[in-house]
Amino acid sequence: MMKNLSGLTLALLVTLSISAQDSSRAELSFYADALVNSSRPENRIRAAGEFYSRFKTYISTPESISNSFQDLPWLSVVTPADSTFRVITWQVEENDAFRYYGFIQFLSEEDLSHIELRDTRSLNSEYAAYDKDTWYGSVYYGIQPFVTTDKKIIYIILGFNAHTKQINQRVADILTIQDSNLAFGMPLFFTNDTTEVKSRILMEYADAASATMRFDREKELLIYDHVIPINTPEGPALVPDGSYHGFAYKKGMWHFIDTVFDVISEQPPGGREKESTKRDLFGREAGKKNE
Repeated sequence: MMKNLSGLTLALLVTLSISAQDSSRAELSFYADALVNSSRPENRIRAAGEFYSRFKTYISTPESISNSFQDLPWLSVVTPADSTFRVITWQVEENDAFRYYGFIQFLSEEDLSHIELRDTRSLNSEYAAYDKDTWYGSVYYGIQPFVTTDKKIIYIILGFNAHTKQINQRVADILTIQDSNLAFGMPLFFTNDTTEVKSRILMEYADAASATMRFDREKELLIYDHVIPINTPEGPALVPDGSYHGFAYKKGMWHFIDTVFDVISEQPPGGREKESTKRDLFGREAGKKNE
């Protein structure tokens, strides 16, 4: 009789645990939807706070390790090839600006640790170094490891942020993780002026335009649009002109390439259509594995 009772108790506890997990996921989904889709700024801000507090608790649980978060399309999740960690970011439109949230979660069932990223962006610099508390807030969409001259693995991480009402930014930053410490930015980008070395690359373009920054696997290059100023009824605007700049990794540094392709697109500046096929950091169709 005691055995049966113990079995029933265990089943009840498992059921309650599953119900609690389902409830937690439902709450995350509800507040994530509200923080993006609510038409009233005060509702978005409130939902953002509720989602943040619940998500911070959730990623400390063992269940979160195996959760891909595909049911939360408002989150951006990037994971390097070694799958030792992942970077989870999202944005919230407040009154007249966007605020960014992020966590780096280490994917070890023995160590359920994470690092919170705090969006301050008090500086707008291609030369400064940032840490978790002075994070240059972005939604990350790509990450690529590379090996330094002293045999350490660090990462180029690609992100987007809505910098102002008129200007968006693409960001190629350097991410370094050692133990539970991390840093953003490292003087590794040689520009066309060989005396100038940048810690990250910031590409600004008009909010109404479409611009890209990605890592090309075949060419082993960081590639991004070259933008030019044009006059519009609203004033000057930076738009892509169909040509591309790049950086190639050589001898421990990323070296600037003024023109990546010999052929320039015939489409007018800012007039390119978005691809219907989603592609990853390397330009491959999303979801396809390396061959």
